[in-house]
Amino acid sequence: MASAFGYAEIIALSQSGIQAAEQAFLEDSSCILQASWFDADRSPYLPNRVSYQLVDVESQTVILPWASLGPATSNSVTVTSPQNAMINQTRGSETHKGIFQITDQNDTVFYAEVDFDIVRVAGLA
Repeated sequence: MASAFGYAEIIALSQSGIQAAEQAFLEDSSCILQASWFDADRSPYLPNRVSYQLVDVESQTVILPWASLGPATSNSVTVTSPQNAMINQTRGSETHKGIFQITDQNDTVFYAEVDFDIVRVAGLA
């Protein structure tokens, strides 16, 4: 019997693959979302399907609609610099969210999320 999905670990990394103390990136820079899936016993888990989308938290603007990923025990997604553009040009920063949809072998759907901040730096735009 296949084990059941337990939990996800998702982190936002810089372009160089470094995890900083704070998940914040300059606007128009790219970053990487690294997601790993585990069963209830903390062993790597292979979902049937994985999809993700990107959303601006405050405005709920969908930056990237649902996109499919290949099923694996971990997935890495590059958030491109156009996807990390500021949604609202009057804010100095904003929070974006990566939402992952994990479907297990019984077609039960689970969600896991990671927030990361986009920061405007005066003089760089």
